[in-house]
Amino acid sequence: MNKIQKIIHYCWFGGKPMPKMLQYCVASWKQHLPDYEIILWNETNTILDCEYVKKAFTEKKWAFVSDYVRLKAVYENGGVYLDTDMLLLKPINKFLDNDCFFVAEHTNSIGVGIFGAVKNHFFVGLCLKNYREEFNKFHAIPGVINRIFRGHFNYFGKYYEDLYLNELTIYSPNCFYALPYTKYYDIHHYKKYLTPESYGVHLWYGSWHDYNELVHFRRKEFLSGFKTLWKSFLKGKLFKLQHLKKVIAALKDGIVTKNAFK
Repeated sequence: MNKIQKIIHYCWFGGKPMPKMLQYCVASWKQHLPDYEIILWNETNTILDCEYVKKAFTEKKWAFVSDYVRLKAVYENGGVYLDTDMLLLKPINKFLDNDCFFVAEHTNSIGVGIFGAVKNHFFVGLCLKNYREEFNKFHAIPGVINRIFRGHFNYFGKYYEDLYLNELTIYSPNCFYALPYTKYYDIHHYKKYLTPESYGVHLWYGSWHDYNELVHFRRKEFLSGFKTLWKSFLKGKLFKLQHLKKVIAALKDGIVTKNAFK
């Protein structure tokens, strides 16, 4: 019998429609995890119970709202959290045999696009407490989790292989982060990065990032690409010939690349 409950938690704040690529990812969860309960956390069912998340919500910094809510959801209910841009490739039942698990997004950092724990797990509670008591500025959650993890377990090594500690497992990047962050523009070619150990792939949608037009075009986000280009033009930015060549190349790449999320 699994230790972690078959529950998937995910967040979507702000009220805007979910982009098609993210809908594709959520559909992959339902495909590979048909017996899991899937819970969406948003404005209708989330209690803003600390100053950090209240401030993030007031300022509409939805990524930081999600940072807190994901920890709270897993701590209070047990289960697995998934980012909306986490595409699953096969069932993840093996990870439920842990008391708590995280996955390294690269050899120097633990990721939080997927993690899971039994209800009231001490490490998730430690992270949640940190948000509730010590924060007055917004910080990206991977940095927060890594600082707490290294401080609590006194571990300062790399994450090349799976790491098994008392009541906590850190899996290697290949499990869900074979597509590295440095290739965030190459999401439609994610399959070439996969390994036999890949259970899913994080697609680095990054809705809070201001990507330039080159990234948008390569990701087949043509409307966003032209909007970004137009905004730069209105701000009086001059485009050198070399940059225009890059724009044309990125646009061509986006046009000829097959859409991986249809």
